[in-house]
This record gives sequence, structure tokens and C-alpha cells, in this order.
Amino acid sequence: MENQNREKLVKRIKGAAMTVNMVMLLFGIIETIIGAVSIVFDFSLLITSLPILITGIILLVIREAVESLILGFAQLVENSNMRTYDK
Repeated sequence: MENQNREKLVKRIKGAAMTVNMVMLLFGIIETIIGAVSIVFDFSLLITSLPILITGIILLVIREAVESLILGFAQLVENSNMRTYDK
């Protein structure tokens, strides 16, 4: 029974990792496009658009790291499950 609960937990964690990855990808792309378009159409908005552009790029860069971190936690839960039943 406990084994099934851990498997469900691992599946939920992996699903959360996918969701976080997709949300960060979506917001990263949207912010990058908004920032770039604002700068292209009105260069005087550089001061206000640059932080939006940089935030979008940062989201795109760190999304893989965040997903890997969450999947690493899922692997940790899965491995602790194996050690418990190997005894």
C-alpha cells in the first residue's frame, strides 16, 4: 500500500515538474516577445521594456534547471522507496 502511495507521489511530482516547465516557458516567451516588440516599436521605452525582456530571457534559461530540480526530488523519493523495501 505504501509503495502505491509513493508511486502516486512520484507521478504527481513529475506532473508538477512538467507543469512548471510549461508555465515558465509560456511566460518566458510572452515576456520576451513583449519586451522585444516594445523596444523595436518605440526605442524611448528601452528603460521600461528592458527589464521585461531580461525577465523573459531569465525565465527561459532557468526553466530547465527548475524542472531538473523537481525531477531530482522525484528521483530521490523513488530511490528512498527502493531502499525501504530492499531490507
